[in-house]
Amino acid sequence: MLKLVKRSVSDSSSLVVLKIRIVYLESKDHPNHKNKHVQVAKNHHLIDQSANAFIAATLLLRKKYTISRRGKCGKRTSKLFDEFIYRTPQKIKLTPKEKEKIALMIIKAVAPNCACRYGWHLGDDNSGDDLHVFSTAITMDEQPKVNLSSQFGSSQGKSIHGVLAKLDKKIAGLLQENPEHTAPLATPIEIRISKKARKKKGTKLANNLAKIKGDITSNNISQKIASLGHKVTKITKKGIVVIFKGSDKKYWHCLVKLFGDINFYRDPGKEI
Repeated sequence: MLKLVKRSVSDSSSLVVLKIRIVYLESKDHPNHKNKHVQVAKNHHLIDQSANAFIAATLLLRKKYTISRRGKCGKRTSKLFDEFIYRTPQKIKLTPKEKEKIALMIIKAVAPNCACRYGWHLGDDNSGDDLHVFSTAITMDEQPKVNLSSQFGSSQGKSIHGVLAKLDKKIAGLLQENPEHTAPLATPIEIRISKKARKKKGTKLANNLAKIKGDITSNNISQKIASLGHKVTKITKKGIVVIFKGSDKKYWHCLVKLFGDINFYRDPGKEI
């Protein structure tokens, strides 16, 4: 299972919270790490492999971003970091090569231009291993960007949750290549849609859109919905308003969720 840790803006912007999480990454005495082997964490895109080097990078990149935004319109972020967690299926024991490859796959998919710090917490024979990946919220580009919002969302036509679900399945495929991994492998479960939720208008729309061939983006989603016989009355960066065929009632849909649901139906994971 692969997920993005949800945090409030205040927590993800807090240097104190960042330091606590970085200490947690390598703490052998934390209650959560009982019966776990905590491996030494590594930095990516940084020569210095220390925890302090990663913390310094987060502060420096946010400072560069803040300076670059002076005199410009629009909201500014105060975020310092993002955190992703991957857990292996139970009883699957990875080789050192597999652990490193999975970590780099995640970094490449969600934070390719960010400084990152990652480490594994290895469980016993009856539990899975956990990988924590911390990435700077700001990219290392010459013109710094907010990492997640510049890559994912309605304006980019792809959802972070959809990307994580596909990556989760890709990792499962990688593990299946090793004949020594005999336990059942996990399937993407980051996007969970219950049977009750699937009866709602929004998920029915996503299901029908998923059957249409070709990419669906914020630029063409209105035309795709119209091709189903529905009417789009309004579209913004955040959402879209639809009147369904045979109805006169307006329904508002969050575009990020809608794109995520479309990805789910095109590449569904095991429902739990």
